[in-house]
Amino acid sequence: MVKLACSTVFALVLAAACGGGDDDDDATVDAAPAPDADVRGTVSFAWSLSDGSGPITCDDVGADAVSISLLPVGVQGGTSDVSGCPNGASSGTFQSRGVPPRDYDVEITISAAQGDLIDEPIRFKGVTVAPAQDTALGDVEFVVDPVGNLTFSLRALEPGGNCAPVDDDGAAITKFELELSQGGTCVPVDFAIHDPTGVLEATYATTCAGEQHDACIPEDRELRVADIGSGPTRLSVVGYRDGDLPCYVTTADIDVPGNDLTAAVGAISIPLDMSNDACAPPMP
Repeated sequence: MVKLACSTVFALVLAAACGGGDDDDDATVDAAPAPDADVRGTVSFAWSLSDGSGPITCDDVGADAVSISLLPVGVQGGTSDVSGCPNGASSGTFQSRGVPPRDYDVEITISAAQGDLIDEPIRFKGVTVAPAQDTALGDVEFVVDPVGNLTFSLRALEPGGNCAPVDDDGAAITKFELELSQGGTCVPVDFAIHDPTGVLEATYATTCAGEQHDACIPEDRELRVADIGSGPTRLSVVGYRDGDLPCYVTTADIDVPGNDLTAAVGAISIPLDMSNDACAPPMP
């Protein structure tokens, strides 16, 4: 067994690291060059939002994002960028992140939380992105139908549900009054009440004259409102007990999307109005 002094071992390691030996045996590995951001190019465009007859705003149709996809021609893959669609805005500008110079197919769309607000993206074929330059696509107009749908259910905060009597831990609601409003103005609508299997059970029509649905609506029923104006919408709910006692009261603010998309809200909780002494639960 051959023993080497620590200094000898160190010298051998140092010689190997520094290319000790014949020059012909030198081997070095060059690091990959860092991507040069200066050679990348961008794509930009100006966008506007319309209902086909005039400007509308992002919140009018529930829009929350404008996006662009850059797809290299003849190559799989690509990149996407997203920018917000601010409430109150009806136009804006967009510039993509830097991408390698080459030809791209470009797709642009506008979307809400529920999906795209236009049926097909706006497309530009074979857009050439040059090094260190911005390629302006010009003006893009999103034409969105400002009509959508709404679904929800109603759930009183009682373990026995909406309709069971108080003695059975229910809310004992005997009828409901619902109202939709937009911009502070009531909107006449039909609330279609569906059973748990999706079958239409009843229709509750409102004309903003204080109409009431003279029956309890169980918590497992889905209410659907079709073809209403999109945008910020307020649903007001009153659940009556013992005839005309408004014991369960709430409001829900909902963004209804355009392009015939649906705001599926789910269960809207209706708390007991504890400020109304007549509605307070009996003392034990």
